[in-house]
Amino acid sequence: MAVACSENPSTSSTTRPLSTVEEIGVELPDPAAAGTVVTSPTATLPAGTCTVTITGAMTATWEGLPGSAGATYGPWISAEQQEAGGGSVGAVPDSYFVANCSVSGGRAVTFSANGSIPQHPAVYRFHRGTGSAAGGQSADDLLQVHISTDGGTLWTVAKEGKLTITAFDGKHVAGQFDLDIAPVGDHPATTAHLSGSFDFTNTTG
Repeated sequence: MAVACSENPSTSSTTRPLSTVEEIGVELPDPAAAGTVVTSPTATLPAGTCTVTITGAMTATWEGLPGSAGATYGPWISAEQQEAGGGSVGAVPDSYFVANCSVSGGRAVTFSANGSIPQHPAVYRFHRGTGSAAGGQSADDLLQVHISTDGGTLWTVAKEGKLTITAFDGKHVAGQFDLDIAPVGDHPATTAHLSGSFDFTNTTG
């Protein structure tokens, strides 16, 4: 399995809270009121796959398949595997989390933890950095997103966005993501929209 691999305090009078984990029951609106139903990708995707769609300043779409996409989560790895180290899994701390949807040609969307995340459904927010980090994502976000397109062009958070983990247990992790992106560097006016979903199986158990 190939695994690819802030918000700084505002200087304005309004301080936005740092990225935090939010339970889905609190974060998501009533599906009936919104006119849409939020469902886990497990209803439409075979285990171990992901889909990505980019529109706007550039367009692309791809579906990662087993062998080119997947997830690794520290608590999924047994003590025996942890102690072995140096093997196919190696020593991975409990705080480690990576979910990667990649295909050939340099196209990839990777989510990595900037600290420990719980094994249950939650919503993670993405913000564009400020100050010295204005050209990329806020380092305060609990989950970081890394995006590359054909030829290895790198993209980052343009404004705000989110990843909704719809299912997360000892067997798999599934989620849906939606955010505006811009080329890495101070180019917020050149934007595209990134969306997709994944359902990755725990292959270490």
